[in-house]
Amino acid sequence: MRNEWFPRRVAEYMTVPEIRTLRLNNTVMERNYDYGLEDEGGNPTSTVGANRTPQRDIASENQATMRARAPEVARLSPERSMQLLEIFVPSRLDFYRQPIPEEAKEPEPSTSDDDRAPKMRGAAADLFAARMQQQSAEKAKALQAIYGSVSAQDILAAVRAVMGTNEESARVLVAEEDITFVEENRAASVEEGGRIKHVGDYVVEIKIKGAEEGIRRLIKVHAQEV
Repeated sequence: MRNEWFPRRVAEYMTVPEIRTLRLNNTVMERNYDYGLEDEGGNPTSTVGANRTPQRDIASENQATMRARAPEVARLSPERSMQLLEIFVPSRLDFYRQPIPEEAKEPEPSTSDDDRAPKMRGAAADLFAARMQQQSAEKAKALQAIYGSVSAQDILAAVRAVMGTNEESARVLVAEEDITFVEENRAASVEEGGRIKHVGDYVVEIKIKGAEEGIRRLIKVHAQEV
Protein backbone atom coordinates (compact mmCIF):
# COMPACT_ATOMS: atom_id res chain seq x y z
CA MET A 1 0.00 0.00 0.00
CA ARG A 2 2.66 2.48 1.02
CA ASN A 3 5.29 1.63 -1.61
CA GLU A 4 3.22 0.58 -4.64
CA TRP A 5 -0.54 1.02 -4.61
CA PHE A 6 -0.85 4.47 -3.03
CA PRO A 7 1.95 6.13 -5.12
CA ARG A 8 0.37 4.73 -8.35
CA ARG A 9 -3.12 5.82 -7.16
CA VAL A 10 -4.31 2.23 -7.33
CA ALA A 11 -5.74 2.49 -3.81
CA GLU A 12 -6.32 5.20 -1.22
CA TYR A 13 -6.40 5.31 2.56
CA MET A 14 -9.78 5.53 4.25
CA THR A 15 -10.52 8.84 5.94
CA VAL A 16 -12.17 9.15 9.35
CA PRO A 17 -15.45 10.56 7.94
CA GLU A 18 -15.64 7.70 5.43
CA ILE A 19 -15.14 5.13 8.19
CA ARG A 20 -17.86 6.77 10.28
CA THR A 21 -20.26 6.69 7.34
CA LEU A 22 -19.65 2.99 6.77
CA ARG A 23 -20.24 2.26 10.46
CA LEU A 24 -23.47 4.23 10.47
CA ASN A 25 -24.64 2.18 7.47
CA ASN A 26 -23.61 -1.07 9.24
CA THR A 27 -21.25 -1.87 6.39
CA VAL A 28 -18.98 -4.81 7.13
CA MET A 29 -15.32 -3.82 6.74
CA GLU A 30 -12.91 -6.70 6.26
CA ARG A 31 -9.67 -7.36 4.47
CA ASN A 32 -9.73 -8.71 0.88
CA TYR A 33 -6.75 -11.07 0.70
CA ASP A 34 -7.09 -11.42 -3.12
CA TYR A 35 -6.70 -7.70 -3.85
CA GLY A 36 -3.71 -7.08 -6.13
CA LEU A 37 -3.08 -10.76 -6.85
CA GLU A 38 -3.05 -12.35 -10.29
CA ASP A 39 -4.66 -15.59 -11.44
CA GLU A 40 -2.93 -18.38 -13.40
CA GLY A 41 -3.36 -16.42 -16.66
CA GLY A 42 -1.67 -13.34 -15.27
CA ASN A 43 -4.89 -11.35 -15.02
CA PRO A 44 -5.76 -9.40 -11.86
CA THR A 45 -8.22 -11.16 -9.64
CA SER A 46 -11.54 -9.61 -8.80
CA THR A 47 -11.64 -7.24 -5.85
CA VAL A 48 -15.02 -8.53 -4.80
CA GLY A 49 -14.85 -10.21 -1.44
CA ALA A 50 -17.19 -13.00 -2.56
CA ASN A 51 -14.60 -14.28 -5.05
CA ARG A 52 -12.02 -15.04 -2.36
CA THR A 53 -10.73 -18.59 -2.09
CA PRO A 54 -11.96 -20.79 0.75
CA GLN A 55 -8.43 -20.87 2.15
CA ARG A 56 -8.47 -17.10 2.57
CA ASP A 57 -11.89 -17.25 4.25
CA ILE A 58 -10.60 -19.80 6.74
CA ALA A 59 -7.57 -17.66 7.50
CA SER A 60 -9.78 -14.63 8.07
CA GLU A 61 -12.02 -16.58 10.43
CA ASN A 62 -9.02 -17.87 12.38
CA GLN A 63 -7.66 -14.36 12.81
CA ALA A 64 -11.04 -13.13 14.01
CA THR A 65 -11.15 -15.96 16.53
CA MET A 66 -7.69 -15.10 17.82
CA ARG A 67 -8.69 -11.47 18.24
CA ALA A 68 -11.74 -12.44 20.26
CA ARG A 69 -11.43 -11.50 23.89
CA ALA A 70 -10.57 -14.36 26.20
CA PRO A 71 -13.23 -15.10 28.84
CA GLU A 72 -12.53 -13.60 32.24
CA VAL A 73 -11.76 -15.98 35.08
CA ALA A 74 -14.46 -15.95 37.71
CA ARG A 75 -13.29 -14.27 40.91
CA LEU A 76 -13.34 -16.35 44.07
CA SER A 77 -15.67 -15.35 46.87
CA PRO A 78 -14.21 -14.36 50.26
CA GLU A 79 -15.67 -17.52 51.82
CA ARG A 80 -14.07 -19.81 49.23
CA SER A 81 -10.78 -17.91 49.52
CA MET A 82 -10.73 -18.51 53.28
CA GLN A 83 -11.46 -22.21 52.74
CA LEU A 84 -8.49 -22.52 50.42
CA LEU A 85 -6.25 -20.61 52.85
CA GLU A 86 -7.31 -22.97 55.62
CA ILE A 87 -6.41 -25.97 53.45
CA PHE A 88 -3.11 -24.91 51.92
CA VAL A 89 -1.46 -22.62 54.48
CA PRO A 90 0.31 -24.84 57.07
CA SER A 91 -0.32 -24.33 60.75
CA ARG A 92 3.26 -23.08 61.21
CA LEU A 93 5.45 -20.93 59.00
CA ASP A 94 9.17 -21.02 59.79
CA PHE A 95 11.63 -18.20 59.22
CA TYR A 96 15.37 -18.20 59.83
CA ARG A 97 17.36 -15.09 60.71
CA GLN A 98 20.93 -14.53 61.87
CA PRO A 99 20.99 -13.64 65.59
CA ILE A 100 22.81 -10.62 66.94
CA PRO A 101 25.59 -11.74 69.34
CA GLU A 102 25.03 -10.59 72.89
CA GLU A 103 27.80 -9.05 74.96
CA ALA A 104 28.85 -11.08 77.98
CA LYS A 105 27.53 -9.64 81.24
CA GLU A 106 28.97 -10.14 84.70
CA PRO A 107 26.53 -11.86 87.05
CA GLU A 108 25.03 -9.67 89.72
CA PRO A 109 25.73 -10.84 93.28
CA SER A 110 22.21 -10.08 94.42
CA THR A 111 20.69 -12.49 91.90
CA SER A 112 22.96 -15.48 92.45
CA ASP A 113 21.53 -18.94 92.96
CA ASP A 114 22.80 -19.08 96.56
CA ASP A 115 20.92 -15.89 97.45
CA ARG A 116 17.73 -17.18 95.89
CA ALA A 117 17.81 -20.45 97.86
CA PRO A 118 19.54 -19.69 101.18
CA LYS A 119 17.73 -22.47 103.03
CA MET A 120 18.35 -25.20 100.45
CA ARG A 121 21.18 -27.66 100.88
CA GLY A 122 22.60 -30.55 98.90
CA ALA A 123 20.69 -32.01 95.95
CA ALA A 124 17.73 -29.66 96.38
CA ALA A 125 19.98 -26.62 96.01
CA ASP A 126 21.67 -28.08 92.93
CA LEU A 127 18.31 -28.86 91.34
CA PHE A 128 17.03 -25.36 92.02
CA ALA A 129 20.19 -23.81 90.57
CA ALA A 130 19.95 -25.94 87.40
CA ARG A 131 16.30 -25.00 86.95
CA MET A 132 17.00 -21.28 87.36
CA GLN A 133 19.89 -21.52 84.90
CA GLN A 134 17.66 -23.25 82.34
CA GLN A 135 14.95 -20.62 82.74
CA SER A 136 17.47 -17.83 82.30
CA ALA A 137 18.84 -19.46 79.13
CA GLU A 138 15.34 -19.92 77.68
CA LYS A 139 14.43 -16.32 78.47
CA ALA A 140 17.60 -15.03 76.83
CA LYS A 141 16.99 -17.19 73.77
CA ALA A 142 13.38 -16.03 73.47
CA LEU A 143 14.44 -12.38 73.51
CA GLN A 144 17.43 -12.85 71.22
CA ALA A 145 17.57 -10.04 68.69
CA ILE A 146 18.06 -10.78 64.99
CA TYR A 147 19.60 -8.99 62.05
CA GLY A 148 16.91 -7.56 59.80
CA SER A 149 13.37 -8.58 60.63
CA VAL A 150 10.39 -10.72 59.63
CA SER A 151 7.72 -8.42 58.26
CA ALA A 152 4.15 -8.88 57.13
CA GLN A 153 5.49 -8.71 53.57
CA ASP A 154 7.73 -11.72 54.27
CA ILE A 155 4.77 -13.65 55.65
CA LEU A 156 2.69 -12.64 52.64
CA ALA A 157 5.38 -13.96 50.28
CA ALA A 158 5.40 -17.30 52.13
CA VAL A 159 1.60 -17.54 51.98
CA ARG A 160 1.54 -16.78 48.25
CA ALA A 161 4.23 -19.38 47.65
CA VAL A 162 2.20 -22.21 49.19
CA MET A 163 -1.03 -20.99 47.58
CA GLY A 164 0.62 -21.02 44.17
CA THR A 165 1.02 -24.79 44.23
CA ASN A 166 -2.63 -25.30 43.24
CA GLU A 167 -4.51 -23.91 40.25
CA GLU A 168 -7.55 -22.75 42.22
CA SER A 169 -5.73 -21.56 45.34
CA ALA A 170 -3.38 -19.50 43.16
CA ARG A 171 -6.39 -17.31 42.32
CA VAL A 172 -6.82 -16.26 45.95
CA LEU A 173 -5.98 -12.57 46.28
CA VAL A 174 -4.15 -11.94 49.56
CA ALA A 175 -2.83 -8.47 50.40
CA GLU A 176 -0.41 -7.30 53.06
CA GLU A 177 -3.20 -5.57 54.97
CA ASP A 178 -4.97 -8.95 55.26
CA ILE A 179 -2.22 -10.16 57.63
CA THR A 180 -2.21 -8.81 61.20
CA PHE A 181 -0.38 -9.78 64.39
CA VAL A 182 -2.68 -10.76 67.25
CA GLU A 183 -2.61 -8.92 70.57
CA GLU A 184 -0.97 -11.81 72.41
CA ASN A 185 2.39 -11.00 70.78
CA ARG A 186 4.96 -9.30 72.94
CA ALA A 187 5.05 -5.57 72.24
CA ALA A 188 8.83 -5.55 72.64
CA SER A 189 9.25 -8.18 69.94
CA VAL A 190 6.86 -6.85 67.30
CA GLU A 191 7.48 -3.28 66.24
CA GLU A 192 4.75 -0.92 65.13
CA GLY A 193 4.02 -1.67 61.50
CA GLY A 194 4.36 -5.44 61.93
CA ARG A 195 8.06 -6.30 62.06
CA ILE A 196 9.45 -9.11 64.21
CA LYS A 197 12.87 -8.28 65.62
CA HIS A 198 13.47 -11.21 67.99
CA VAL A 199 13.60 -14.98 67.89
CA GLY A 200 10.43 -16.62 69.14
CA ASP A 201 6.87 -17.71 68.41
CA TYR A 202 4.25 -15.30 67.10
CA VAL A 203 0.67 -15.59 65.92
CA VAL A 204 -0.85 -13.84 62.91
CA GLU A 205 -4.40 -13.70 61.62
CA ILE A 206 -5.13 -13.93 57.90
CA LYS A 207 -8.50 -12.54 56.89
CA ILE A 208 -9.60 -11.75 53.34
CA LYS A 209 -11.60 -8.57 52.92
CA GLY A 210 -15.28 -9.43 53.05
CA ALA A 211 -14.84 -12.66 55.04
CA GLU A 212 -16.55 -13.02 58.40
CA GLU A 213 -13.77 -14.96 60.15
CA GLY A 214 -10.04 -15.27 59.63
CA ILE A 215 -7.54 -18.02 60.31
CA ARG A 216 -4.60 -17.94 62.71
CA ARG A 217 -1.17 -19.32 61.98
CA LEU A 218 1.98 -19.67 64.07
CA ILE A 219 5.05 -17.74 62.91
CA LYS A 220 8.22 -19.28 64.31
CA VAL A 221 11.45 -17.30 63.98
CA HIS A 222 14.58 -19.44 64.40
CA ALA A 223 18.14 -18.37 65.09
CA GLN A 224 20.05 -19.32 61.97
CA GLU A 225 23.24 -21.18 62.74
CA VAL A 226 26.31 -19.77 61.00
